[in-house]
Amino acid sequence: MVKCNAEQTNNQVTNETTEEDYRQIVPFTTVDTVDPEKLLQLRNSEKLKDLLRNPHLREYLVQLDKSPNAWKAMKIAMLEPLFIEFADECLNIVEPNL
Repeated sequence: MVKCNAEQTNNQVTNETTEEDYRQIVPFTTVDTVDPEKLLQLRNSEKLKDLLRNPHLREYLVQLDKSPNAWKAMKIAMLEPLFIEFADECLNIVEPNL
């Protein structure tokens, strides 16, 4: 069980999550876990910021997050050009050598 205190919650809300906070939130890692340093780089991408200004993409991401069947939702999302552009930009940041 991961404990949550008010300080952690406030950090998450204000987008000031640190690497230490991340390590407390993620109880275990796998080969697919992205390093916190790489995740923090996402917030510096102007292209991602521009993409996220699109209300359609934001709503699409919200619906993906709420989907009861994540695999099916991602399969469908990968057919949506706007989502593909977003995903490609994220991958270019966290896995630039792919």
